[in-house]
Amino acid sequence: MALGDDDLMSISFQTCALVIAGLPFTGFLLCLFLALFLHFEETTQTHCGVDNWLPSVSAAVSSVPPEIYIWRIFIAVHGGPRLVLAFIYRNLLLTSPLRPLTHVKIFRYLCHFGCGIHIAENLFLIGLTCISSRENHEAHKISFFGFVLTSFFYMFVATWLFSYSGRRRTTSLGETSYEYKVLASVAALISIFVAMSVRHSSTEFWLLPRDYPEFLIARFNDMPIEITEIKQGDADDILRLIKGLAVYEKMPDAVELTVSQLKIDIETKAVLGYIARAEENHEMVGMLLFYLPYSTWQGQYVHMEDLYVDPKYRQLGIGKKLWAKLAEYAANRNIKRLQWNVLDWNQPAISFYEKLPCRCLTKEEGWLLYRMGPDDIKILAKHAD
Repeated sequence: MALGDDDLMSISFQTCALVIAGLPFTGFLLCLFLALFLHFEETTQTHCGVDNWLPSVSAAVSSVPPEIYIWRIFIAVHGGPRLVLAFIYRNLLLTSPLRPLTHVKIFRYLCHFGCGIHIAENLFLIGLTCISSRENHEAHKISFFGFVLTSFFYMFVATWLFSYSGRRRTTSLGETSYEYKVLASVAALISIFVAMSVRHSSTEFWLLPRDYPEFLIARFNDMPIEITEIKQGDADDILRLIKGLAVYEKMPDAVELTVSQLKIDIETKAVLGYIARAEENHEMVGMLLFYLPYSTWQGQYVHMEDLYVDPKYRQLGIGKKLWAKLAEYAANRNIKRLQWNVLDWNQPAISFYEKLPCRCLTKEEGWLLYRMGPDDIKILAKHAD
C-alpha cells in the first residue's frame, strides 16, 4: 500500500486481522498447555461425574492462575485494535461509492448504530473476561449475555449493511466477502439452534459417566426423589456417601468415622441432616449433614458439614432440594446464620454456592479457619492444671 502525503504509517489490513485473531488464539493455546501440565486435575474435574481428558475452554482460561491472568492480558491487548476497527468498518460503509442516494440520513444512522453495537460487543467481551463469575457473578453473567446478544445482532446487521451500502458490488472480492458473511451467519444461527435442541432433548448423551447403564436408569425413568430426615437406620448408606465425598475431595483415607459411632451421633442429635432417596429403588442418592454450633453474637446457628450427591444422579436438582430443606429448618426455628466451608479448588461447588443468596466471609471479612488434631489437643490439655 502506497503512502500519501499526509500518511505517517500504512499497515496491511491482512496483518491487522492476523494479529487481532492470533492474540486470543495464542493466549488460549498457552492457557491450555499450562492447564494440562500444571493444573490437570483442577481443570478437568466436572460436577456431573464425566471423565474429561482435556480442559474445557472456560476451565483452561478462567479457573486457576496464571492462566486467568494470561487470558485476560491477551484479550485486553487484542481489544484495543478491535475497538479501532469498529470505526474503520463504519467509515468503510459510509464512504462506499455505491452507497444509497436516498434515505441518506437513515443509512448514516444505521452505520453509526452498527458501530455502536460492535463497540458494545467488544466491551462485553472484555468485561466477561476480566470479571470472573467467582469475583462478581452478576456482572459476569450480564457481560456474557450482553456479548452473546450483541455479537449475533452485529453479525446480521454488519452483513446487511455490507450489501445495502453497495460495498459487495464494488469489486469481485466484495461479492466473495459478502457470500462468506452470509454463509457464516447462517452457519452460526443453525449451530446455536442445533446446540439448544441437543441440549434440550439428549443431554444424557453428552454426560455419560463410567457406569452407563445405571446412569441411563436414573435419567430416563425420571424417578421421583424422596427427602427425609436422617435416622439411625441410614448410617451405613450415609457413611458410604461420606467416603464418596472424601474421595472427591482427594482425602480418601481421612474418614475415621464408623457406622456404630455415626448411629450414636444421630441418636444424640450430635449430627443432623437430610437424605435423598430414589423412590423407585430406595437407593440413597444424596445427603446433607449439619450441626448446631453457638454464636455469642447471634445465638445458635447452622453449620452445613457435608453436601454430596451421587455422580449418577447429579443435574437433577437434588442438591437444591436438600438446601431448601435445610433453609426451611433454619427459618422455622428463627436461626439467623447458615454457614459452611468449601475447598478453594472445588470450582463446581463454588459455582453452585455462588448461585445461592450468600457471601464469602473469607473475602469480605477475612476469617481464617484453624484446627487442632487429637495429639495437639492432648498437648494443650496438659496445661489445664
